[in-house]
Amino acid sequence: LKAVAPGLLGINYEELEIKSGGEATLGIARLLMTTDETTGDERAQLRAQLLEYCKQDTFCLVKLLERLRSLAATP
Repeated sequence: LKAVAPGLLGINYEELEIKSGGEATLGIARLLMTTDETTGDERAQLRAQLLEYCKQDTFCLVKLLERLRSLAATP
């Protein structure tokens, strides 16, 4: 998705704090599986960053589906 979205849709992840699935995986693991010294504010910020990343992924998938349908319908 990160390789296709910029070329077909003009969408990238550069403005997000979390830019890749690997970073998202580490973030969710940190939220759910650790009891480190992360404060409540830091946890809230990480959660918001993860939600923005997931929102971008979902948006890209919807737009990609629309684009592929459009290409498939072109004679």
